[in-house]
Amino acid sequence: MDASALERAIKALESRSDSLDSWLTFWVTIVVVGVAVEVVVVIKEYFHARSEYRRGSIRSPDKPSLWDLLLELVGAVLVAIGVAGELGIDFKSAVVRNALRDANGKLVGLLNLEAAKLRTAIAPRELTIEQQDLIGGALRKYSGKTVWLRSYRGDAEAKRLGVEIKQALTLARITAEDRLEEMYGDGPLLFGIEVTCAENALRSQRNFASSIISALSARDLGHLSVLPLSGFACPSDEITEIHIGIKPPTVEVDGLTTAGQSAPSGRLTQEAIAHIRSALLPFPAQQVAASWNKRDPEIDEVMTDFAGACCVLGTAEWQMSVTLRGAKAGLVGVLVLVKPDADTKSREPSVPI
Repeated sequence: MDASALERAIKALESRSDSLDSWLTFWVTIVVVGVAVEVVVVIKEYFHARSEYRRGSIRSPDKPSLWDLLLELVGAVLVAIGVAGELGIDFKSAVVRNALRDANGKLVGLLNLEAAKLRTAIAPRELTIEQQDLIGGALRKYSGKTVWLRSYRGDAEAKRLGVEIKQALTLARITAEDRLEEMYGDGPLLFGIEVTCAENALRSQRNFASSIISALSARDLGHLSVLPLSGFACPSDEITEIHIGIKPPTVEVDGLTTAGQSAPSGRLTQEAIAHIRSALLPFPAQQVAASWNKRDPEIDEVMTDFAGACCVLGTAEWQMSVTLRGAKAGLVGVLVLVKPDADTKSREPSVPI
């Protein structure tokens, strides 16, 4: 039950409690009237007895008064009914009070939970000394390597996290060059942490980049929202880089608060991959240039699957070149462009895509 539902339940219980208070007043009034009637009977009996005493003679008793009997009975009955009503209202009020106490307790618990979520959402990302030691220990086998650390200009929270990551890398004797606040928001915004690998004809640092991602993604570090390494070519020839982006918005998944850790999967189904492969087979050995937001894991997964359907042995064996500048800002969906002067052979493959 959410907070709004609990508030409605509390209002209903409070209304019920007010109604019971009105009934309690009614039954108390009945008791008071009954007691008043009994007092009248007692007073009347007193004056009758005093009158007999003053006469000073003995005589036969008077005929019992039916009116006096009814009056005494009415008083006793009213008292009995009123007391019974009070007992009933007291029992019902106890039930309502218990329900109201439980509802208020649940509402306070929900409000405390929301406050905790808010504190988590606004709390800065940080690495404790112990967490830095864990990262340093996990990456010690890469001693002597060099990485660049980057963050957006003006993002103090990301810069602080970058300094702590640098300290952790230093423990592993990895040279971390401070290039924090050198990133600009001229492309797709980065949320979380991105590690880009370095690769050339002589050596590859893909394993190094993957190890950094694993170390920063360890459960003991909380949720730093580290993006997976792209399966396509590394963007640099020499230097592996760690890009510290904006702290991602906090989301709730299965009752647990996480920071952007549960992005939906964009993998193509096996049926979709087979359909693309079949549709492109009549157009072998085409050349295609592709660009997309590589900082979006869902889109990157889609393009990885598409490349497997078009550009490997056993498919149409297209040659795909990937530009690292990303897709055009504001683009929604998939846009296929064909050169205006392209011949029919080049235009036809765009139809099945």
